[in-house]
Amino acid sequence: MSEFIYRELSKQSQLHDFIDAWERAFDRQLNREAYSWLFGSSLNRIYVAETASSEIAAGYCLLKHIASVNTAVSTTYLCNNVFTTPGYRTHNLFVRLGKASLKDIEGDGNLALGIPNRLSIPGHRRVGWTIYERIGFLQKTTFKLLAPDADIFVQELDVKDLEELEKLSFSLSLCRSFSVVKTVEYFRWRFLERPLTDRKYYIFVAKNRRNLEGYMVLSHYYKTNRLHVLDIDARHGSIIKGLILAMCRFADKNNIPIINLWETTAWRSIFIQMGFSIGDEYSNLIFIEPYKPGDIAALPERNEFNLVLGDNDVF
Repeated sequence: MSEFIYRELSKQSQLHDFIDAWERAFDRQLNREAYSWLFGSSLNRIYVAETASSEIAAGYCLLKHIASVNTAVSTTYLCNNVFTTPGYRTHNLFVRLGKASLKDIEGDGNLALGIPNRLSIPGHRRVGWTIYERIGFLQKTTFKLLAPDADIFVQELDVKDLEELEKLSFSLSLCRSFSVVKTVEYFRWRFLERPLTDRKYYIFVAKNRRNLEGYMVLSHYYKTNRLHVLDIDARHGSIIKGLILAMCRFADKNNIPIINLWETTAWRSIFIQMGFSIGDEYSNLIFIEPYKPGDIAALPERNEFNLVLGDNDVF
């Protein structure tokens, strides 16, 4: 078997070679701004398997999050953009590089998660990931019959509110088994700085007088004319109801026929109460303790999740 070197890629060196390998593996191209956003960020750690001649044969990325895991705030990672180039798919690099990458972040976090496609699940299982139950989608297609407004003021986000949004996210996350904290740095990178061509983001906050009580991030995906709820959270259920009413009005006004979101939102019961139902689509979910492949000592309780579409950078 050929020998490979497994290492973390410097953002300043070989990034062009990494992107070239990514394009060959996925048989697609993104614009340069998208590559810079995804692979140039200090949040996304890039690992590669390379040959003795420095050719990149495989990639494995781990996006750094701050999250609440079983009510304790810690560093977590999202596995993303895993690939092997066509000429090296018989070398078991998916598994070998996965193990090496996760071993390297040992001690820098106590949990990693991934949202893999169906075909990659067997490879993730061989790395040592725990295959969790699937994530369903909540959806709504009728917006005409709306309840009265909640007593809140919904408006577009002002960037000066980001620090207050981070404080809100920290306080809400601490009572959950899993919830990504929306720090100012992460929120800026994920939603404000992402280059978009096939969709548009809309970010709203809910205020009661001058206090920030909740927020939501919507994505209008043009190709399927859907409104995806990428993120939503608030101090209490009445605020969520007000935000749901606002998104329904938005969809109705813009002739968008469907709203959907992951059913792992912490506010699942209120969405169902407001007329959302489980659809046929689903996403896969995997977890691993980087330092201990196999069974997880304290797997987050599903009924205390707040896992949202925006937590998956690939979306």
